[in-house]
Amino acid sequence: MARLGLNQWRLWQALFSAIEEVAPEILSDLAELLPQARKTREELQRFYGQGVLRWAALEPLTQSPSYFHEARAFAQALESWARRWKLYHAEVLEWALIQLEIWLDRPPLIGKMAVGTPILFSPPEFPTFEPPPWKPLDKAPANDYLRKLDEAYRAYRAQVEAILRKWEFTRKELYKHARWLALRLKGLNYSHIADLEEEPVGEDAIRRGVKRLAKELGLNL
Repeated sequence: MARLGLNQWRLWQALFSAIEEVAPEILSDLAELLPQARKTREELQRFYGQGVLRWAALEPLTQSPSYFHEARAFAQALESWARRWKLYHAEVLEWALIQLEIWLDRPPLIGKMAVGTPILFSPPEFPTFEPPPWKPLDKAPANDYLRKLDEAYRAYRAQVEAILRKWEFTRKELYKHARWLALRLKGLNYSHIADLEEEPVGEDAIRRGVKRLAKELGLNL
């Protein structure tokens, strides 16, 4: 599995969190695979001495006959789960396997997102404040310099606040679009999703947001 860049990782974490919040049916359906996951882990343990579930090892078993009968059936069932929810992607399959492993070891967490961390947003980069040059021998009154300094600071502060507004907007937009995508994966149409929004939003805006995020993640809706 390719190493994810920070931005790509952030997108997946947003979607996984949204699935837990608004589409828990996807997790409940995944939990139905626990019996097969347990048998697969036992089978791998017998052959290899360890039963860690990883998609890179299971994927080849879906394409050809194998001595690992339980593992092959489980891998195919996992693929069916991913396709059923339009989540067929290597990152999702790997995430699902880690979920199942944790659920096997910690039953109280079954059906809950056990993998993931808070979505981190690196603080934005701010420009350096540059005060107007100070000339000690300048005959201009000190008040003139203080006025220029105040004007420079106000302009700098306005620039910083604009950067922060854009950063906060990006953060909120990601959460919103991830929620829309999770609801779409759940089976809701765009009209229904629009009805669930607290603030008025058009179906076209939701459709664009959903398709854009799905494209970023490489999901085929």
